[in-house]
Amino acid sequence: MCNGGSVSFDSDDSRIYTDTMSQPNNKNSNQRLEDEFTQEIRNTIPKKIGKGLIKATGSWVFLILNLIFFAWWMLLGRHYDLLTFWVSLEAIVLSILILINVNQESLSDRRRSIKDYKIDLSVAQRVKRVEEELKKLRELLEQQSRIG
Repeated sequence: MCNGGSVSFDSDDSRIYTDTMSQPNNKNSNQRLEDEFTQEIRNTIPKKIGKGLIKATGSWVFLILNLIFFAWWMLLGRHYDLLTFWVSLEAIVLSILILINVNQESLSDRRRSIKDYKIDLSVAQRVKRVEEELKKLRELLEQQSRIG
């Protein structure tokens, strides 16, 4: 009665589609989930660079180095216009990197949620199938106890 199911996600209009498969514990469906997971883990070089920059700039060391640099700049009496330009440029680059990272994390969370849903659906279907088998076994035992 219970068919296995797979779920697909259309990112353009944010809807989840389900379709049935003939065998819920098919190795292909499990392999597909694993393949999707490993594809998400793979990071491209720009992603690695971005994550590294965000990790480096989001640290106390970076903050202290910036403060030291600004203090050194002011002690030398350099032009503040250039310092203002530098700080503005740094703020722009860092805010863009943060936004990129937030977008990637959001997409990753969405994919993770979809995978969790797929797993939950698969487990629910397997539990239902086991419950049906137990019901059949219970009925069989009741029939045998009436006969014997």
